[in-house]
Amino acid sequence: TPEFGDVQSTADANLNGDAAPDRAVFNPKGVKGTGSGTTGVYDPSRAGLCGVDDSGAPVVQCNANLVGYTADNPNAQYITAAKGVYANAGRNTLPVRPINDWDATAVKRINFTERYSFEFQAQAINVFNHSQYISGYLSQINSYGDTGALNFLNPGNTQFNQPQLVFPNNARQMQLAVKLIF
Repeated sequence: TPEFGDVQSTADANLNGDAAPDRAVFNPKGVKGTGSGTTGVYDPSRAGLCGVDDSGAPVVQCNANLVGYTADNPNAQYITAAKGVYANAGRNTLPVRPINDWDATAVKRINFTERYSFEFQAQAINVFNHSQYISGYLSQINSYGDTGALNFLNPGNTQFNQPQLVFPNNARQMQLAVKLIF
């Protein structure tokens, strides 16, 4: 079974002023696993509210005449929630590829006395070398701190829902270890 991720927008959709990313808009009739950004819709009759730029030319688009947003891809399942848009996507709605990891360890212990022994270990992580595109390492429980996860979860980004573009492959790792027990 897969893990699930929270699809997030980069804008402060709920206008609460915090830096935490807000969720996206969920389109239940959209193509499964696809994402889209948004484009602002401006009222040309209110363009006079925008003023002029540094060269004195009138500004046609500004927040004063912004009236809404349209999805760049109306067939997307997830759409970026821009400022002031109600984000209706729930938590943990995007299924992420599951981890398919098999590890193995072979140990040979040599006892010198009842108290002293020597161990030799051969360890293999991801023995079958399956691609494991995850935010972290298979051999550790912590993340490597990459911010690519935000690109992976942002429906307006070209890397949305494409872990092979964001995360490392986590290829097979092998190591030898020795241990002296006393």
